[in-house]
Amino acid sequence: MKIREALREEMDWINAQYDAIAFVPSDFDNELIAVAEEAQQKAGIGRLVNVAPGVKELGGMFVADAFRKKGVARKIVQFLLDHCPPTQTTYCVAFNHLVDFYKSCGFGDVKSPEKAPAEVVSKLDWCQTQYTHGNTLLVINE
Repeated sequence: MKIREALREEMDWINAQYDAIAFVPSDFDNELIAVAEEAQQKAGIGRLVNVAPGVKELGGMFVADAFRKKGVARKIVQFLLDHCPPTQTTYCVAFNHLVDFYKSCGFGDVKSPEKAPAEVVSKLDWCQTQYTHGNTLLVINE
């Protein structure tokens, strides 16, 4: 399994995947997008969105059915977190059934939700209205 940065020419494919699962489209110029590949097949994607100086939001995790239960999501998350400075605050709006997974990757509960950037709170609110899974806001380096 190889994880690498997305190329601009892959944006149509990336956003088609997000469109199919009702995720917000990616913006190549404001995100670090990771692509997982195995045997030259795209296995999954994820992204780090630049929210504000010193603040990012990890999300957009998608793993193709054929590659699920193979550790692809964990490898994508690790790749993305490896691109964050150690003092970087990184939020994640996680589906409730995936909270334990994200916590195992280093995320924790938000202690001061009132300090979260408006963009992150807005995304959490939007997700609460769009998805039936329920969502939890998690953070690294709050």
